[in-house]
Amino acid sequence: MRLALPAFLLAMLASAAAAAQPSRAETREARRYFEQGVEAIGRDDYAAALDAFERSYRLNPKSVTLFNIGMCQRAMADLSAAYNTLNRYLETASDDAPTRVEEARRVVAEIDDVLAQVTVRADRADAEISVDGLPAGLGAVTRPLRLTAGTHVFEAHLAGHRAAREVVDIGPGEQIEIQLTLGEASDVGETAGGGDDDDGDEGGLVTEWWFWTIIGAAVAGAAITTGVLLAPGEDRLSADWTIEGN
Repeated sequence: MRLALPAFLLAMLASAAAAAQPSRAETREARRYFEQGVEAIGRDDYAAALDAFERSYRLNPKSVTLFNIGMCQRAMADLSAAYNTLNRYLETASDDAPTRVEEARRVVAEIDDVLAQVTVRADRADAEISVDGLPAGLGAVTRPLRLTAGTHVFEAHLAGHRAAREVVDIGPGEQIEIQLTLGEASDVGETAGGGDDDDGDEGGLVTEWWFWTIIGAAVAGAAITTGVLLAPGEDRLSADWTIEGN
């Protein structure tokens, strides 16, 4: 499955853009990528649509583009990424179209019902924690991570210490805590335990009832998503670039 932009990177992009508004050339290029994303949605190529919307967002971080990123992630069954992205959208979209805001809230609640809530803690406050190879914070992730059911790899790294690694099978809706204990500095030459490297069982994923429930809901809402919420606006490009319903 394609790795999407983590929520914290999207937040960094938005913060950087707040300090420097896009130029007209960047706005025009962002609009071009946005329209490419809409075209890709029309042919059900969500991977291409996601890539186009992410490129558009980097150039001009419109809230509607962030919404589209989250909806593409949901369509691709990357539920954790969709949950984080749509929550980020809701934090920044108070002035966006009410129909999009309400749809984002509905999807977030839908996803939250099936995602596990996982708190990760390391025994050293300065240890770097990663989940499935992606950075998750330092020392302790106090805000529970929302993860899909399946196998996940939790690691903690600190210079001069043996890395801690846990491979855990998580069920839908579970609330668990992962404790990572780093080895002493004298053990740095040893290899971390935790079993064979496991990227997750994607074959098992598509057999779960909750997966098909989410996908079914996504299909049921496709007419609204592609026909209204993702429809491009007028052809004219202005400094106040927008789309229909925004």
